Amino acid sequence: MSAVDFRVLGRVGVTVDGQPQRLRPMEATVLAVLLAEANRLVSMDALVDRVWRGEPPRTATTAIRVHIERLRTALGRSNASCLVTGAGGYRLVVRPDELDSARFEHVLRAAHSHAARDPGHAGDLLRGALEQWRGTPFDGIEGIESIAMIRSYLERRRAELLTELAEVELAAGRHTTVVAELRRWCAEFPESEALASSLVVALYRSGDPIAALE
Repeated sequence: MSAVDFRVLGRVGVTVDGQPQRLRPMEATVLAVLLAEANRLVSMDALVDRVWRGEPPRTATTAIRVHIERLRTALGRSNASCLVTGAGGYRLVVRPDELDSARFEHVLRAAHSHAARDPGHAGDLLRGALEQWRGTPFDGIEGIESIAMIRSYLERRRAELLTELAEVELAAGRHTTVVAELRRWCAEFPESEALASSLVVALYRSGDPIAALE
């Protein structure tokens, strides 16, 4: 099988052997719906309803079948079998290492287990998890409730990652290097008391008590 990598932490897409596959907008939407339910059967009715946001054309079922075949072509002959036709619908078989959001979650858990005994290593792991992000999750896919819920969850997890990354970087004595990042993160999450507190500590330890007080 060719190496396949599904991506939802940004624009929805897929690479095969490191090569990004060109998807039409509707194909990307079908892929997004299947990835939101990875390894679970999605009925044809559910696919039609979500792809067309409750207002499908009369040709919707035929169009779905066309988009599925185009996705299989994009995946290549050796990977086409991962897009399974089931009882009245389709299932996309995805291993954890083939989906960027699953890799993100795995590294986040691993980093958390190292945070207390080896904060420097935990920080390196968290930065690796952060590299999975290319933008807003499922960017460009709007109006689908199940995807909106996953997007909200993933964005919360990213906020949690930044909070923990700030803490372990301070614990590892990297206060000087993390100041600029903390400023950006605080601007992105202005209501986060944890990030604001970490910025104060980083500024103070970096020899800038006036900025810390401000």
